[in-house]
Amino acid sequence: MIKVATEQLAKEGINIKAMNAEEYGTTNKEVNFYLQRNVLREVYKKDTDLVWVISDSVLLNSNNFAEVWVSAARRNKKPFIAGIKAFSGIDMGFCVYSAAPNHTDLGNQIAEQVFTLMDDEEMKADEVGVEYILSVIKGVNMDILPTYGLDVDKEKMADVKVNE
Repeated sequence: MIKVATEQLAKEGINIKAMNAEEYGTTNKEVNFYLQRNVLREVYKKDTDLVWVISDSVLLNSNNFAEVWVSAARRNKKPFIAGIKAFSGIDMGFCVYSAAPNHTDLGNQIAEQVFTLMDDEEMKADEVGVEYILSVIKGVNMDILPTYGLDVDKEKMADVKVNE
């Protein structure tokens, strides 16, 4: 996912700098320790424009959400974005932008994969491959945009849910 995003964003002149949160271990405790020590330090660097919080149960969990992620978002002057709709809600005050799966469309996409498997008796499940989510629900938190010196034209955001 990071590789694909890096390639796509490079076309727009945007660079991704990924942190290897499993550098010192893969357990929740080890990853949380790494994140606590490194997220703030990395975000404070001048070459960081925003932080993409990836929806992963090891990187983002109940043991580190408030202490690492929300704390870092509130202590920095860098916008955070995520793939969880609630994170850009005004009551959360955590992320500037979110792009979360449209669950109805995702259900249809999965059903198509199942029907493909059912129609072709010779095909194995691992031959279907990985498909990226085709439909997302985008949200922007208008309340915290000024914090980062950002402004958007609401008229150009027809497909974005404006949270204010």
